[in-house]
Amino acid sequence: MPTPKDGAHVLYSSLPDEWDQKVMSYVNENWNEKNRLDSLYPIMLKLEQAFGPGWRLDNVIDYKVEDPEAVPQSTINFCFGKDPTIYSIWRQRVPDNPISL
Repeated sequence: MPTPKDGAHVLYSSLPDEWDQKVMSYVNENWNEKNRLDSLYPIMLKLEQAFGPGWRLDNVIDYKVEDPEAVPQSTINFCFGKDPTIYSIWRQRVPDNPISL
């Protein structure tokens, strides 16, 4: 498996091929191994700009898992090197009639 310098290793993806490559390029360009939380904002911002709203990043236990709230064909699960943490990027369904405050 690759190290963070080598990039993320995709374990599972339901994304269309062209999205798959773009999402992983955003991850590899913006991943901060020393402070993973710093990675979230630039990755999520680029995803929203490229594909629209609703993107999430979570830790998962099973690399084949898709969140039940995920839009179909919107999940990619990956890891870095020997780190056992599995990350999942997925797009959440946006309600048709969001509640306004």
